[in-house]
Amino acid sequence: MKKTEEVAASAKEKMKKTKELAASTKEKMKKTKEHAASAKEKMKKTKELAASTKEKMKKTKELAASTKEKMKKTKELAASTKEKMKKTKELAASTKEKMKKTKKKMA
Repeated sequence: MKKTEEVAASAKEKMKKTKELAASTKEKMKKTKEHAASAKEKMKKTKELAASTKEKMKKTKELAASTKEKMKKTKELAASTKEKMKKTKELAASTKEKMKKTKKKMA
């Protein structure tokens, strides 16, 4: 009878340890799942940030191209204005010369 009680007590102790191990394993699995979910969320945010950065880079390149085009047009306008100023000076000089000749004729 004593032997049976010892075996029963041993079995009861093993069952207790098995339950504790199962509970510990269950807790570890829960933490692993939480960690995996956290890592998944971080990856999602990283991908969103990468996409956002890529979009910003695209817009920056577009802005740079637009600015370059505007600078080109500004230089062309400046050259055109310079040419017009040159012609205006030539016209003024020609007009001045004609006025001078007209005054000589009048005198």
